[in-house]
Amino acid sequence: MKKTRLILAALVTMTVVLTAQGAAAAEGGALEGLQQSWDTFRTENEFYNQFVADRVEVGLRISRFTFDHSRKVTHNPDGSIAGGYTSGVSTSDMDEEQNYFPYLYFLYKFTPYVALQAAWETIEGRTLTLDKADPHSDGNVVGEGLSLTAIGRYPNETPFTPYAGIGLAWMRMGFDEDPSWYAHGLRHMDIDDTTALLLSLGCSVEVHKNVELDVAYTYFQAEADNQFYLRVGGVKQGAHDWTYPLDSHFWHIGVKYLF
Repeated sequence: MKKTRLILAALVTMTVVLTAQGAAAAEGGALEGLQQSWDTFRTENEFYNQFVADRVEVGLRISRFTFDHSRKVTHNPDGSIAGGYTSGVSTSDMDEEQNYFPYLYFLYKFTPYVALQAAWETIEGRTLTLDKADPHSDGNVVGEGLSLTAIGRYPNETPFTPYAGIGLAWMRMGFDEDPSWYAHGLRHMDIDDTTALLLSLGCSVEVHKNVELDVAYTYFQAEADNQFYLRVGGVKQGAHDWTYPLDSHFWHIGVKYLF
């Protein structure tokens, strides 16, 4: 009886192993078939070969940034505010609000050396006062928009392809106010949309066939005009204008697929 059980156990084990191997082989065969179909399409499709192959790159990237506080608020020796965006109020300075959501970006290579990149840019800063007697915030300055960057590449025999770029970003701006500051519609911030100048340096690293790691730095140069006002009984009152400097340093890391 014991010998019979051992034989049955061995047969079951062999059946499971052979079934698993068969499934793996079938899956591998399916993947191989898909790869062959894709390779055939790439080889035989004239439009793909002329306008897509070795030209189009699609990637996902995440970014981190810091404001260039060249106009950051300063203090006098007695602790009072000496200067800032608007002296003594809660928009004297801004802290970075990071957004680590991965955004798509696209690259089209006209030649191996010249390309155009399209990407989605975001920026957000929490307004605050450096008035030590009353530290607080009114809300967040937020912006997002499409950028187009002309890229100069340096392809070579190594896995590393350095590049530099210059471009523009068309940013839709807004103000995400704190409810306590908004006071049920009494206070308002109207921030104008703006256009940013982008200066970039980066390097792509080949990690696998048709897959590259992308690391880049971008200097984001922009400012946004703003008007603060009160709305009392539907009437606009007490308008006050100033400008938010948005100059920033961005660091990007991404992964992209080369068609």
